[in-house]
Amino acid sequence: MAQIEDLREMINQVDADLLKLTEDRFEIAREIGRYKKENKLPIEDLKREKEIIDNIIKSSKLDARFVEKLFKLLFEESKRIQGEI
Repeated sequence: MAQIEDLREMINQVDADLLKLTEDRFEIAREIGRYKKENKLPIEDLKREKEIIDNIIKSSKLDARFVEKLFKLLFEESKRIQGEI
């Protein structure tokens, strides 16, 4: 069994990966925001948000409530970012 220090280092790497992926996601959200602004589209698309959450819940082993909370938080920040464009 790995020592706790090794396990913590593994968690640190996963956290760094999560942060990088989240930054990438928000950069894409900025690009989508620019597109929506140029094409006079609304920032919020609740139907799309529901589809994303439903699909992720189906393919995830995580608790559905957690997945929904996590992605609603991501959507909230993405919409805030798009609103600044």
